[in-house]
Amino acid sequence: MIIKRISVRNIRNLQQVDLADLARVNIFSGLNGSGKSSVLEAIHVLSTGKSFRTSQLKQYISHQQQSAVVYADTSANTFAVQKFNDGKNLIKLDGQSVANFAQVAKTMPVVLIDPAMLTVLEEGSAARRALFDWAVFHVEPKFYETWIKYQRALKQRNKQLKEKNMDNIDYWELTLAELTLKLTRHRQQVFARFKPLLENYISALIAVSGAETEAAVEAKLSYGWPATLTVAEGNQEAAAQLTAHYKEHRRQDLERGFTYYGAHRADIRLLCKQGPVEGLYSRGQKKLLIVAFKLAQCHLLYQANQQPSVLLLDDVLSELDQQAFGRLLQLLKTLQTHTQLFITLLPHQQELMVQAVELGYLEGGYKLFHVEQGVIKNGE
Repeated sequence: MIIKRISVRNIRNLQQVDLADLARVNIFSGLNGSGKSSVLEAIHVLSTGKSFRTSQLKQYISHQQQSAVVYADTSANTFAVQKFNDGKNLIKLDGQSVANFAQVAKTMPVVLIDPAMLTVLEEGSAARRALFDWAVFHVEPKFYETWIKYQRALKQRNKQLKEKNMDNIDYWELTLAELTLKLTRHRQQVFARFKPLLENYISALIAVSGAETEAAVEAKLSYGWPATLTVAEGNQEAAAQLTAHYKEHRRQDLERGFTYYGAHRADIRLLCKQGPVEGLYSRGQKKLLIVAFKLAQCHLLYQANQQPSVLLLDDVLSELDQQAFGRLLQLLKTLQTHTQLFITLLPHQQELMVQAVELGYLEGGYKLFHVEQGVIKNGE
């Protein structure tokens, strides 16, 4: 799936933008505040319903406007979303209204690399889990449905714990155990395919960052329950074992007021010989780890579904040194059939990027756009 045309209305200073004949590589050059990142933000809103820059609708819907609209025509589908100031959404896929963004996200997968995302390793298990679950969502067809059911069961047990109401709690604990094991199987199956890709991309990127990182980085998935429980096989005996664990630790959960163990505490860690990398690697090296994670996601999705991703690179050149950027370009070249790129950069970085494209790092053609005060013009 390749975006051929995109229209944006009332996203920050992009009052009326129409871009046609988009290429495999699309470069947006402009000063800070010009609106170049808002183009990528609009694509992200279209796919996920969320901005990657703010959680407040009124901060990205243009001033004194009641709504923002993003439309895209791709090689396979049409997408449209209207976001209203009051939180309501109008979402259409191929002209038909859809209830939520899950179907849109599944059909138009967007992978974002931006400066804020580059700190995710340090943000705790919830951020790392969400990062990995993006891949599970796109590769395992039943994951999202199971995840929704799990969240409902978890909410119900937590409600009863807070109210100290034990009516039907046995039922909810059994349900939670069964759904935990289903989610775990989905994650295990995807992780088995994702792990070698991730470790290969890490090896390719981190190799430029110093001798202290030459030791291999290993990805490890934890399931969200104590290591003393041997429930990884996910059979009926495992469900009974996990249910018994919930019952045994009910008193502790009552004191906490919430369910401690379960699939909602799963985590993916990156480990080197000395331990978890977040406490050992430099800030620059950790940025490269996240870039590797994102590129591995694109690779996995194409490998699993023959589905290209829309890869958004927002101000990444400012975050990487020249050597790391060169290695990134080499990897992007290997992913050229797996992705469509939208890249933002500052004017003084433009020559470097165009030169890289012309030297063959990013084959298949590109388009350059100049952005100034919300106005986008084709570059030379």
